[in-house]
Amino acid sequence: MDLIEKHSGNNIVVWGRNATVGTALEELYQYDQALDWYAILGSSGAKLDVTSSSASDAAAGTGARTIRITGLDPSYAFQSEDLTMNGQTIVQSAKTWTDVFGADVLTHGTGKVNAGDIHIVKTGTGGTYTTGVPGTLTSAICKILAGWCTSANGHWVTPATGKGTSQYRLDCIHASAYTQSAALLVCTQDPWATDQSLHVECVLGIGATGMVPPIDMSKAGIVLPEKRAIRLRPLGAAASAVVQATMLLTRVS
Repeated sequence: MDLIEKHSGNNIVVWGRNATVGTALEELYQYDQALDWYAILGSSGAKLDVTSSSASDAAAGTGARTIRITGLDPSYAFQSEDLTMNGQTIVQSAKTWTDVFGADVLTHGTGKVNAGDIHIVKTGTGGTYTTGVPGTLTSAICKILAGWCTSANGHWVTPATGKGTSQYRLDCIHASAYTQSAALLVCTQDPWATDQSLHVECVLGIGATGMVPPIDMSKAGIVLPEKRAIRLRPLGAAASAVVQATMLLTRVS
């Protein structure tokens, strides 16, 4: 399923993974750190710099040739953008972003996967790049791991439609962990409102080699009006917990 289908429409699929969760709250995404997307990108949005750690991820390369990014535009409406890779050289997005939900390899060469890690950071904030890898990750927005072809950021926001009537309900969540036990906080947030704090809706406890089977959340009353975010945030019992989760949302109005 294409990312546009997963991140817009009536049925939403959101996943995330953090391979080295520490003992402080982080985000469920591939950069393994805490991040405030909304403060970094700003209320009027920012452009994105895209590179790969491999020169093979390029327009005529054997790896990823084009990728697709999904998220929100400066009006907080859903948008996507297709970019042609240029290996270890920065390619800047044409569009401006207030949030990024994920990214996906759209076309590829004979390798059929992205050859390197694909880095997506706020324009101008990656510091010194070494073979396509940004030296500064404090504004790192999304990363597609080598060979994965896709990545998601463990959060989603109900896009603005201009009518203010769209709502989505959290229907199901599944999570697992290994190496260390962990807690996974399901939070909601109004990133562009007066109260921008994260509100914990529920907490899932996961054993060191355990999983939370798919849970029916449809009766929990977690409904997202327009411009409200749902975020998955892991917390390790000890350093280097590996946590991953998927949640499903359904449009209810």
